[in-house]
Amino acid sequence: MTTATSQSWKTWHTDRIAAVTAPDGAAALTGTHWIHATGPDDAVEVPGVPGRWYIDGDGDTVAVTGTGLPDGWTTPVRLAPGDRVSDGGLTLVGHARAGDAALRVFDATAGTRTSVSGIEVFDHDPAWEVTAHFVADPATVTVTSADGFEAPGSTAGRLEFTLPDGTSHSLRVTDADGGFFVSFSDAGRAAGTHAFRFLHIPAPDADGNTVIDFNRAELPAFAFSGAFHCPLPSAVNVLDVPVPAGERRVERFR
Repeated sequence: MTTATSQSWKTWHTDRIAAVTAPDGAAALTGTHWIHATGPDDAVEVPGVPGRWYIDGDGDTVAVTGTGLPDGWTTPVRLAPGDRVSDGGLTLVGHARAGDAALRVFDATAGTRTSVSGIEVFDHDPAWEVTAHFVADPATVTVTSADGFEAPGSTAGRLEFTLPDGTSHSLRVTDADGGFFVSFSDAGRAAGTHAFRFLHIPAPDADGNTVIDFNRAELPAFAFSGAFHCPLPSAVNVLDVPVPAGERRVERFR
């Protein structure tokens, strides 16, 4: 491993811990609350959150009305998917899935956040920077989330590659952020690695080749807070060999 590669990976690891343990990071999520009230008259309370909430506009935006809102919050506060408002300790984020609207609540004092001491990782190993070839094969698959919800999802094709032990494998990937995304699992889960992990993979070159860096396999947000509904790996993305690279599991204070 070169010095530059080593430093880049260490920086990635440090940045990951900082991101998930931020006051509004993944570990701070205390709830994803689905809102079904359709107007101010039947607005509902959300545990630990000021005001009363309802669906507003085109159905994927949540809004709040009522008293007791933090200073600086106007009424109503409207949160489309991805919009957020914060008073420094409590952060509220609009969320939507399959036409349903929700309010996500991040609390800087949540035990899921304050108990995190770090992320256990495997030592960086250049052997797990694996060259892969992309085969375009668009397909619609059923995506199951961690809470059991199922919905159709589009995949772009598959990446074919050989692991350090010489075995050949493939992963079916989704287009994301100019490259690919995949939720995968491996046989290492039997020895304590989280049940599934995520990979972000660069787009292939003109010849269809790219690199899967398993050293940067990430724990899903679900590993830090069960209030997330992360996509589980499809059956074709379960590797029958261990992958001792990347993030392994959440470390918590005892």
